[in-house]
Amino acid sequence: MHKLFYQRVRKSGLIPVGSHVLVAVSGGADSISLLCLLHECERLLKIKLSVAHLNHMIRGGEADGDEQYVKDICRKLKIRVMTDRVDVPDLSRRRRISVEMAAREARYAFLQKAAKRFGADMVVTAHTADDQAETFILKLARGAGSDGLGGISPVAIIGGLRVVRPLLEFNRTDVEAYLNGRAIKWREDSTNRDTEYLRNRVRREIIPVLEQKLNPSIKKTLCKTAEILREDHAWLDSLTKPLLLECMDKKDLRIDRLAALPPAAARRVIQLWLSDSGIGIDSIGFELIEKMRFLTQNAVKKVQVIDRVFAMRRGNRIVLEKEAARSVKKVFKTIKIPGETIIPEMAIKVIARLARGVVR
Repeated sequence: MHKLFYQRVRKSGLIPVGSHVLVAVSGGADSISLLCLLHECERLLKIKLSVAHLNHMIRGGEADGDEQYVKDICRKLKIRVMTDRVDVPDLSRRRRISVEMAAREARYAFLQKAAKRFGADMVVTAHTADDQAETFILKLARGAGSDGLGGISPVAIIGGLRVVRPLLEFNRTDVEAYLNGRAIKWREDSTNRDTEYLRNRVRREIIPVLEQKLNPSIKKTLCKTAEILREDHAWLDSLTKPLLLECMDKKDLRIDRLAALPPAAARRVIQLWLSDSGIGIDSIGFELIEKMRFLTQNAVKKVQVIDRVFAMRRGNRIVLEKEAARSVKKVFKTIKIPGETIIPEMAIKVIARLARGVVR
């Protein structure tokens, strides 16, 4: 795997010669293998390595053990390491987002800080082909288009940070075989067995069924499909940019020109316009785009894009407007679980039932 990894990195140009590379290391098999592979190739690639490890404070002593293990292996390899701790469960509660989303936000904020401290040119993460296949299924289940189904890109810019994934063509079997062949230990994350997390459910329940009942090489097939869709999306984006310019009136969209486009082209123009306007890609779903197409038909005059941001029909233009924050009267009510609860102050009825929990 070492020789193949080196050849692919050199051929792809993902990590240019002479780069200062910050390696995101959790302590698991994927990230430890990435660190060791890069360390073996350090002289050949003429690169400089640093390591960043974030303790998410989810697994108590187990997470503390991961942190210490990363420090120990970096000391052994004589590589500088920066560690930090973020209470992700608390962040999840305060932000009212899933633990997985909170962990991702905390991780990339930390990586930006570490990259700045070390003066790194890029961050490398240990996403593998298995991660790619799982992401494809998750995106498909949530109704993504070609951009989402393109999955994990080998190179991405996240918050101004260049993020590179050089292990995407390798799977977990390759990774573990490499580590075992060199008698290198790694840490096992106990939460990877918890199927309350959707990704774990896909990994441990969905993919094995697909391999057994549908296609033994399903992961390879999904990864190839994601690659094709990613390339298709990039090409379609290049065709969409001139159409967007034709539909623009300063910062707004001209309704007459947008309405004259075929539905598929109009959807892509709206998506690109929203993205260029600073709306996060995760917020631009098919349902939102379809609602905005209704603006061109005068079916609606106002569509909520994200919290306090609305797309408004103004004559022959669609504009984005931010609504001023309004004071909200707090209402405290005991919710019946299971059962129905009427909240007259808010003119709503809450229906609650007990069901298996889902953590996104």
